[in-house]
Amino acid sequence: MSEVKGCAYINGDYFSPDEAKISIYDRGFSGVSVFDALSLYKGYLFKVDAHIERFFKSLQAIRVESPLSRDKLKEVLFETVRRSGLKNEEGIVFIIATPGAPVAPAFEKSGPKPTIIVSATPFKLLPPAHLPPKTFTEGMKVSVARTRNIPPQCLDQRIKSFNRLHHHLAQLEALDAGADDVVMLDIYGNVSEGAYCNIWVVKGGTLFTPSGHLLHGITRDTVFEMAQREGIKVLEIDMSSYDLYNADEIFFSTTGGGILPIVEVDKRVVADGKVGPITQRLHKVYWQMHVDPKYATQVIK
Repeated sequence: MSEVKGCAYINGDYFSPDEAKISIYDRGFSGVSVFDALSLYKGYLFKVDAHIERFFKSLQAIRVESPLSRDKLKEVLFETVRRSGLKNEEGIVFIIATPGAPVAPAFEKSGPKPTIIVSATPFKLLPPAHLPPKTFTEGMKVSVARTRNIPPQCLDQRIKSFNRLHHHLAQLEALDAGADDVVMLDIYGNVSEGAYCNIWVVKGGTLFTPSGHLLHGITRDTVFEMAQREGIKVLEIDMSSYDLYNADEIFFSTTGGGILPIVEVDKRVVADGKVGPITQRLHKVYWQMHVDPKYATQVIK
């Protein structure tokens, strides 16, 4: 029996993560895929229905029909988590769909059977868990990439897909610059997002985040909710690197890491170089919401 913690569902069967396989001809390997990711925390899955809804919107956009209904997918999601062995461990749960492997003829009317994957994996095996633990409390260093984000004329960022080679190239720039992670700009030079997350700036007690065509993150929506709950004003605006250099606080928001404080941008220290009070407040509320039945579903008891 595998010693690797976690579980993967593929087209009707459950596997341990190191035994799960799909065809090398699956069109997911050519970049045709969509996914969603949920946070598993203390046995709770966060905002399950919102993630499933976004997943089905991505499927609709790439014209792939799921063989599982929303309710059936939820059942599979819960069962995968229960089989994962992650009762007392933080995890990431992925839902992935591809058009599957071509059949002969490759584009017959019925088309290939889509591949559906659900996996529950320990958080420590995936980014941003590779960062030192102190990063989550003391802040991270980022650099602004020369590589730009893909414009909506080429790919609508609302489709949550694995087409992210540009993010990989941008992260290589960050690595070469000695930074922990990267900030992406759009083709006009406006701040867009991180490689796998949304970005937020605090200035004068107001919270700002980029507007425009970018990933509609579930965690991003959660930050809006938390800000309203905490009485913090939020605005969506166009921002440049200048706004990052002169911010009072900056943080990323992402499913896996939650609220990730940023204390340095392009070797420019943000304010006093410490995690700011608004970032700390939102970090605390974010994880409180993860065990609140109003927002989270307890799958493992």
